[in-house]
Amino acid sequence: MIEKIQTVAADIFRKYDKVVAVFLLGSAATSKLRPDSDIDMALLTESGKKILPSDFLSLSSSLSYEFSRTVDLGIISSKNLIYAREALLKGIPVFVRDEDKMNLLRANLLGMYIQFNEDRREIVEAYASR
Repeated sequence: MIEKIQTVAADIFRKYDKVVAVFLLGSAATSKLRPDSDIDMALLTESGKKILPSDFLSLSSSLSYEFSRTVDLGIISSKNLIYAREALLKGIPVFVRDEDKMNLLRANLLGMYIQFNEDRREIVEAYASR
């Protein structure tokens, strides 16, 4: 199934130059996809470039049609560093437009996640000790 996802992802995401890479998440990434499962994908976009809502909807619809199941798309960004970390460390890249750019964005986001954890360490420890 992952090979089919890679082929379809390449065909569809090639048309959207703002997308640097796409990561497969969830049960599809762990080969535990059930007949009723959706497919979870996370999009890594160019810094500062957003995907228009209409393009996002079009992407989701095209993917859902190709896979005959719901596709749940997420955006990897600094707005949700916990999601970004999960997607970047546990996701399987199924489309990569520019590997160097992907690696740079990945390093920046993971660095932000580390700093975020350092900044909130005192708060987390205070709640944990209650």
